[in-house]
Amino acid sequence: MTNGMRVGAFALVDALGFKGIWNKPGGDRVIEKLNAMAKGVSKNVRFANRMLNEPMASKLFGPVKVTFLSDSIAMAVFVGKASNRPNDSLGRFGANAAAVVSLSLHVSAMLKEAAITDPPLSYRGCITFGECRVESRFIIGPAVDQAAQAVGLAEGAFVWADPAAKGTLEADPAWNPAMSQWQNLRLSGVPLKGGGSFDTYVVGPYGPGEPSVSKKRINDRLKSSFDSRSIDVAIKQQNTASFLRAYYQASQRAVARGGPGAERT
Repeated sequence: MTNGMRVGAFALVDALGFKGIWNKPGGDRVIEKLNAMAKGVSKNVRFANRMLNEPMASKLFGPVKVTFLSDSIAMAVFVGKASNRPNDSLGRFGANAAAVVSLSLHVSAMLKEAAITDPPLSYRGCITFGECRVESRFIIGPAVDQAAQAVGLAEGAFVWADPAAKGTLEADPAWNPAMSQWQNLRLSGVPLKGGGSFDTYVVGPYGPGEPSVSKKRINDRLKSSFDSRSIDVAIKQQNTASFLRAYYQASQRAVARGGPGAERT
């Protein structure tokens, strides 16, 4: 590895429908919203990085990095130095899978914040796994290139795991697709430009523990963020609404089953 790059999970996301948002309802507050989102995400990142120094920290994943450029957000969770698997919330996974899971949880929290604050924004993007470097103003590395190529491929507000990230999860002996809902993920077909689709893990905007009324509100606000006067946008809205409906139902089933342990049966 060169140029200070490290191995880890990397996400690049952009807001859908951001062009001309200042002319839409609530557009006069978009800078304040983005500032609030940046503060919230940065606060979560600082907290996560402080936890890395705790004596009981798993050491499976390393520092979390995030940077903002207007409506685009780049985030990375690097692989930690330890290979042990302590008994904590992510300890059942190896270091590589733990980095992907941790990143998905950070992205999920960001998606929720983007939904509940005015004006609501839906994000589209990609999670990958590889080498990268993320600083306050610059992002470089093969993982960045890979995510940049895929960030705009989905026909809807999908933040999805590319083959590298999906493979990282599924290569881990402890990973079970039925557990994905408890990592704020769902195995789903992602509709892509050109008419194809890719079956992979998609990040949702909440976890099973979110109250049902809050889940519905988040879904409604995300669907309302689309201006569906054009067929292109209407297709993205339909695809997003279909995913959110399925994600909500899966989330409710996960709660009914009683936890991630039950999900593995």
